Amino acid sequence: MGKKGQPAKSPEEPQIDFESISKDLADIEHKQHIDQIGPAITEVYLNHAKYTDDKGVVRFKTKFTKDEGKKIAQASYDALAYHTHRRVFGIDKETYQKLASYKDPNGNPYIDTVTQTYFGGFRRKELERVFTRHDENEISVQGLQKILENPINKHLNLLVQNKISKHGLDDPKHSDAVKKAIDNIVEKYHLPKKRYNTKDMHSPDEIISTYVQLAQEHYRN
Repeated sequence: MGKKGQPAKSPEEPQIDFESISKDLADIEHKQHIDQIGPAITEVYLNHAKYTDDKGVVRFKTKFTKDEGKKIAQASYDALAYHTHRRVFGIDKETYQKLASYKDPNGNPYIDTVTQTYFGGFRRKELERVFTRHDENEISVQGLQKILENPINKHLNLLVQNKISKHGLDDPKHSDAVKKAIDNIVEKYHLPKKRYNTKDMHSPDEIISTYVQLAQEHYRN
């Protein structure tokens, strides 16, 4: 109880720093090094495709045997595992190498389990199947990156969701606060109010996705 005869006041909800959160969401691809995955995959491909012909001219293979295709798949998945553990988690080289040597009872590397989780359930075996379908498999860096596009998007979405959950924005009790943040962005950047009318937004998913979209579009450095 508060004063005699009066119920105690419930503590006020902590203020949410939407300005800071918006900047974090807009910069998440850079901070979480998403922009490093594409070049890493390109490097993997070039390491397997590049060769020098008998005239000393550097060339690039476009067709690979099953064994070569499997090696490309393995190296590509290793690049995703490296990204997750070393860039995102910041694990040092020695620890990463130790983790890479651990296997579960089924013989699957520990790092694969974590990588699979962070890339939307994408498995090493899936990539191997794609590149070992035929005796001779046509593989291009564009094709490799296209296959990984969906897992990478899921990886980014998971990082965004973790950021949202960390601040409790997915809690329905904060829906009005998130709507207010949307209204502030609309007003600050002179966006069409009819298009982003929060009075018409009722689904928590719609409210959050709209906020994330606007934050990422307008708070990039």
